[in-house]
Amino acid sequence: MANYLFVTCQSGMEPLVKSDYLLQVPEARLAFSRRGLVTFKLPDSAAGIAGFEPRSILARTFGTSLAHVKVPTEAHEAEQLGEQNDQRWGAKEFGESMRDEERFSDSTVTKHLIEATVSQVIGNRLGPWDGAHLWVRDGLLPATNSSRQPGREPAIGWEKFVSRLTAALQAAALVPPGVRCNQNADFGQRILDLCLLEPSQIFIGQHEVRRSHQRWSGGVIPLVPTTVPPISRAYFKIREAVSWAGLHLRPGQTCVEIGSAPGGSCQWLLEQDLRVIGIDPADIDPVIATHPNFTHIRRRGREVRRQEIKNCDWLLSDANLPPNYVLDTIADLVSHPSIKPKGLVLTLKLPDTKLLEHWQVWQSRVADWGFPNIRGRQLIFNRQEVCLVATRS
Repeated sequence: MANYLFVTCQSGMEPLVKSDYLLQVPEARLAFSRRGLVTFKLPDSAAGIAGFEPRSILARTFGTSLAHVKVPTEAHEAEQLGEQNDQRWGAKEFGESMRDEERFSDSTVTKHLIEATVSQVIGNRLGPWDGAHLWVRDGLLPATNSSRQPGREPAIGWEKFVSRLTAALQAAALVPPGVRCNQNADFGQRILDLCLLEPSQIFIGQHEVRRSHQRWSGGVIPLVPTTVPPISRAYFKIREAVSWAGLHLRPGQTCVEIGSAPGGSCQWLLEQDLRVIGIDPADIDPVIATHPNFTHIRRRGREVRRQEIKNCDWLLSDANLPPNYVLDTIADLVSHPSIKPKGLVLTLKLPDTKLLEHWQVWQSRVADWGFPNIRGRQLIFNRQEVCLVATRS
């Protein structure tokens, strides 16, 4: 039996994910793909995907590709669902349908899709699994310009669809009866992966949880309710970076962030009972600026006095500047004997994705500063940028 690998990514990054993986495994061959999801046929010698894990920082999550199912749509239902002449849905149309319980979750197409998916999974004879992850491929959900609402909030139609598919999987004894679909998995668990590619099409895969981001459905960190509305998208970015990288930020430690305005990242750090120093010539949101554990240094990173940030525990940057400029600024700071942070969390902007050709060079620079443990990832809440995390141990 041939072995296939699936990799999820940010919509639009598929060509780079493909080229990255083919450089890593030249014997692999491209297979079924959609926006946000790419699959590869592994070499005939592969006994599974062990040893073929994608190393691309653009890979969101990965696993074994099993199959995909597509059910036909009748003409009147295609019109109701927003499909015309079997064209694929646009993000806007699909987002609207998910808010319409009857239009999406209660349609005959959806009913047939659930039945066909369960039948196909049973036919693979690889279950049961410890849990199931069901998600919508990136690019099918509409984006939003609101920094406080990243566009991944559940909709009525989607939640009902998840519940119905979960119940069908449990009835077929494919997942345990007490397990909720999309709950965070534990390391070592076997998870059934189901990705909605189109309203009438689902991709089926599976994975064993070996990495922190594989615990999340589709590699997407779950949203959590907040008591105070997040100030900016940076709030979600720092939370995701810390969770993905497994950083041990302790209450009372000091975090310094370059490019901190308007204060989204600082907001999350303060919620963790950390002391925060924000460096930015721009204004900070008043809620953050008046917090007793926050200090604002109204300067650019290159202008900060070393005495003002000495003995910091963590050094962060989310400045809207070219990667080399950011790295030059950080290098100048960590070269000072009084600035020896435990770790770095750096957002590197990519005005051109060709800049990713320099990733190995960037890693080498950071390692030379005394941070040998370096990881990179395009976070769920990154746009055209990547996150570099480096620690001393």
